[in-house]
Amino acid sequence: MKSTTTRTEKRRADRRRTLRAAAAVPALATALAAGAALLPGTAFAQSGPSAEPVAQPAAQPAQATRGEAILVTARHTEERLESVPLAITAFSSESLEAQDIQSLNDISDNSPGFQFQNQAGGGSGRNDRSINNLTFRGLFLANVTPISQGGLVFIDGAPVINSTVPAIDDVARVEVLKGPQAAYFGRSTFSGAVNFVTKAPSYEFGGRIKAMFGNYGSNQVSGSVEFPLIDQVLALRVGGSHVFEGGQYTNSGDPNETFGDRKNDAVSAQMLFEPASNLKITGFFSYGEMHDGPPAQAALKNTEFNCDLGGTSGSYWCGALPNRMPEALIGGNYDLDAAAYDILIDNVDGYPTIFDPSFNPRSGLKRRTVQADLRMDWEMGNGMLLSSITAYHTDRTQTALDLTFRDTSGYPNPNFGIIPGAPSFNHWLLNYQTDISDFSQEIRLTSAQTNRLRWTLGASYFTANYDNGAIYGLNVFGSGNSSTLRNQKPETPAIFGALYFDITQDLTIGAEGRYQWDKIESSILASSSGVYYPEALVSRATFKSFSPRVTLDYAFAPDSTAYVLFSRGYRPGGFNDGYSALTPTEQAQIATSAGATYDEERLDNYEAGIKTAFWNGRASLRAAIYIDKYRAARWRTATPTIRTARPPSTC
Repeated sequence: MKSTTTRTEKRRADRRRTLRAAAAVPALATALAAGAALLPGTAFAQSGPSAEPVAQPAAQPAQATRGEAILVTARHTEERLESVPLAITAFSSESLEAQDIQSLNDISDNSPGFQFQNQAGGGSGRNDRSINNLTFRGLFLANVTPISQGGLVFIDGAPVINSTVPAIDDVARVEVLKGPQAAYFGRSTFSGAVNFVTKAPSYEFGGRIKAMFGNYGSNQVSGSVEFPLIDQVLALRVGGSHVFEGGQYTNSGDPNETFGDRKNDAVSAQMLFEPASNLKITGFFSYGEMHDGPPAQAALKNTEFNCDLGGTSGSYWCGALPNRMPEALIGGNYDLDAAAYDILIDNVDGYPTIFDPSFNPRSGLKRRTVQADLRMDWEMGNGMLLSSITAYHTDRTQTALDLTFRDTSGYPNPNFGIIPGAPSFNHWLLNYQTDISDFSQEIRLTSAQTNRLRWTLGASYFTANYDNGAIYGLNVFGSGNSSTLRNQKPETPAIFGALYFDITQDLTIGAEGRYQWDKIESSILASSSGVYYPEALVSRATFKSFSPRVTLDYAFAPDSTAYVLFSRGYRPGGFNDGYSALTPTEQAQIATSAGATYDEERLDNYEAGIKTAFWNGRASLRAAIYIDKYRAARWRTATPTIRTARPPSTC
């Protein structure tokens, strides 16, 4: 019994190790991932069958320098990466710098089982900088909006709508969590989550500056300085960054204009405040602006496709795409002449807009973001920890672009001279706007982590506001019109908890769960004719769900864990706004399987994995095999309610 007690205490003490621990997380690693077929289909979604798992090897990035251990907070407490029974790819600040990781795209390239796409439509017409879609383990989802994502970005554990991420210079660690994470992270994490942990300042004065230059005029400059205001009590870190990526494509319609230019500017501040030995308060704030030129896109006409697949339209391309698009196809009419400026920016026709279009008075994209969070940790008696995190984020974007995606100045407009205001050539301009904000609050109480029986109890609240819509400006018919303007508002209170018990000194069982009430409201604020409804059509529904996760893990050697788990996640439900806008007679003519409201999607994940280090910490193996059962959304009937619309927001 004495020997058993000693080993148990040693294993519990391992949970308290920090970066000073001797065991290393290696710089060289290999991972295996396996999965069932996850592409959602109608029959598959309804019946939820599983497929046999097939192992798929994938390279694992170097995650830390030799001799350094990475701590992760996937379960809202600091744990060593190798001992957490979850599939995680983690990057320390050192590995982020060593691998020159600058964005979510770079993280995706170095994370097996995770793919980031920032061209998921959203109505903006761009193939980049649009709605961010995080895909985990091949489960690609359609109809993604900022409030209905399958995977979500978090900053310091707080959700961020539309996946806006902080500057990498502000980041201490990135954790890519695969599989349902709702038990700890909440809504929109039914297939995974990416958590950015920001750097806290130290009580020593220090700073850094970095500059890089590249092709096409690309350049990057960043720097930060940290300093104590009150020694061992209050410290600050302030920083800034400028990143410019030069476009490599020339506009065939304007040789002086390039496509693909991107510019990011950001300033940030971090705070560390420790007014007492058992109270720690950290804060993070960031303000950023993005200014992009026209996107690097091209379009083919029907006559330029090479096959019709037995039809008559010819709107298909069969076989491999050409390695290089003809330069003549890479073009566009992005010059905002007086007529286009009056419509798109000054909005002389008074079309309803989300916000003042003068926010971005030129072609291309402008995006403004604000990120802020405040975290408090109070160490109570008996090793208990009371934690609170409050966060607020905003994201305002406006895109002006040419919907023909090529130079059409040589294509006469047949409406010219016939319809007043019609341009002389084929011209389609768009101004698309999105305005997103979110607020979240979480509070939790955690027991001492050295106990044989450990637990966590907590509650959270999340709300967001998402507006989107467009002005179709100067087009072949003359002055354009506003598209349908929509607003979506989720409000999600939740309670969650976890219980862990050491069955033996090496075998632990855990049970986690979250119950949430996802209250969603969707409103049509203006019709496609550009006129505000006297009363807005509003759809409301509440989706209740319980997301459990059960784990069994075995520490078979130092820094080595084998585990099995079951987890369940939900993707928020929503509404068919088009169906809601129909008359009862029109609704009756639609198939009975359709309706105004669709339920949440569900994902059941069965997983087994192993993590181990060898060769004296110079290498490690992390492997996971899983079977996912996916159930698609199902229609339910609901009667939309009516409320008074908000006042128009026009220039």
